Amino acid sequence: MGTDRIFSVGILGFGFIGKVHAYAYVNLPFFYDPLPLQARITHICTSRQGTAEAGRALLGADKATTDFRTITENPEIDIVHICTPNHLHQEALLSAMENHKHIYCDKPLVARLEETKAIADALPAYKGTAQMTMHCRFFPPVLRARQLIEEGFLGKILEFRFCHLHAGSASPEAPLKWKLSGAAGGGTIADLGSHALDLAHYLLGDYESLTAATQIAYPDRPALGDPDRRVPVDAEDTVMVLARMKSGALGHIEASKL
Repeated sequence: MGTDRIFSVGILGFGFIGKVHAYAYVNLPFFYDPLPLQARITHICTSRQGTAEAGRALLGADKATTDFRTITENPEIDIVHICTPNHLHQEALLSAMENHKHIYCDKPLVARLEETKAIADALPAYKGTAQMTMHCRFFPPVLRARQLIEEGFLGKILEFRFCHLHAGSASPEAPLKWKLSGAAGGGTIADLGSHALDLAHYLLGDYESLTAATQIAYPDRPALGDPDRRVPVDAEDTVMVLARMKSGALGHIEASKL
């Protein structure tokens, strides 16, 4: 991509992750000279007009909307960031792919296995560039580890352990946000486990088999915005996986918010 054109960017979802994506654009000039591309965030989409307008004002964008199609079907938009809760990814993805937008989608790509078929079916006709936010791949130690593996420096990998650990759900008083909701495609497998599973695959190749156990630490939590009301928890706090790779390597993958 040349630096003479200014690419227009639309962001779907402007909570914590949406702001992280926007922050990255602000920081590009401090890390790259020359810039790999020039871009401007022109559209913000959220579920409520008030939050969309607040995001638009914060970034100096042109348009605030609650309809993702205002972005994915807009011929003036070049790049679409999908930063919504997981259960909202599929429909926006298919629309952005149909309109051949460049796409940066937060992980996981979709919330449920059955949703993947529609994405796979749309891929052959898709003409954009797309990527998921598997951030572990781009840490310098990970890049170096892959290089050492590919060069044969580490020899044959026999065993491995990957852990992605967080304490956000350790307290029973932590409120039930969407990432703790199975209905929204939440749970630790999708949130942290996706990074750990991707990292093992990135470094060691394809999986031969997976066996997993999960745990929900507390049966209910305070409702978000109403701490006196308890709501049931239907998504796991912890997952532990026993994995065998096609290379023969055997390992343990753990993701926990406890």
